[in-house]
Amino acid sequence: MTDENSSVYKKNPDTGYDERYITKLLKNFRSHETLLRLPSKMFYLSELKTSADPALTGQFLQWEHLPKKKFPMIFHSVAGKDQREARSPSFFNPDECAVVVEYVKKLFDKTGGGIKVTGKDIGIISPYRRQVGKILDLLNTYVQKKLINAEQKKGITVGSTEVFQGQERKIIIISTVRSSEQFLQSDFKHHLGFLRNSKRFNVAITRSKALLIVVGNPLLLCQDEHWRELISYAHENGGYVGGVRFPSDLLEHERLSRVETAFKKMDLLAIEPPEANAITQIELQEAPEWRADF
Repeated sequence: MTDENSSVYKKNPDTGYDERYITKLLKNFRSHETLLRLPSKMFYLSELKTSADPALTGQFLQWEHLPKKKFPMIFHSVAGKDQREARSPSFFNPDECAVVVEYVKKLFDKTGGGIKVTGKDIGIISPYRRQVGKILDLLNTYVQKKLINAEQKKGITVGSTEVFQGQERKIIIISTVRSSEQFLQSDFKHHLGFLRNSKRFNVAITRSKALLIVVGNPLLLCQDEHWRELISYAHENGGYVGGVRFPSDLLEHERLSRVETAFKKMDLLAIEPPEANAITQIELQEAPEWRADF
């Protein structure tokens, strides 16, 4: 068994890692530089190098629905409501479902800048199983109403972050779902959702090649340091849209939010969340063990 603390695995400030033992893969052959910049800074010491084909990753730089051309990322703010059905612990957010499927419709629209998009180009990620089902239901409704062609819909993948590990799509749409603080403690204890889960966050935002669309409530998401950086990044580059005012006061790093304070307390106190007995083993499979593929 190897000792991870051994000197051979440590980074030399002058020469880097000993390549006989550690080789860092720094070339990224997936994403547009704009989409890669933030995760590179947050998780890879800004060492990742864009090596993807610009003809592929740059396809949406002039898409008519981009709030800022040449910045292929959108954060669409929604003040939705996270809901549950009966005693199911899994949540859904109808307002976010509507925004997500409208973006799918826009992507298939023939007036969308002449960009040909097929269902196989689109991946939709949500951390809650119930939201995945609601999005699929709404996509089917759009097909029935002939707002989306049935052939176009074929190939769209809608699933949890874990479903997309090791995968990539030209377009990724993320529905974060959570919009109220009430059940955050339960999420934290049972490892559900996006907040306080850097691995799930990292995987979700690094699956797209050419266009990333995130739908969520910034007033809640910005309580998490990683989401706070993404929201701020989108705003600074002109990619922030939607009905919720940009929460500049909550994005001040020196201020500690109520939710972050609660998270810190949760690290120390084992408080039973409300309705914990409703969390079934089937639903807890929404957060399986992580593989070493990010």
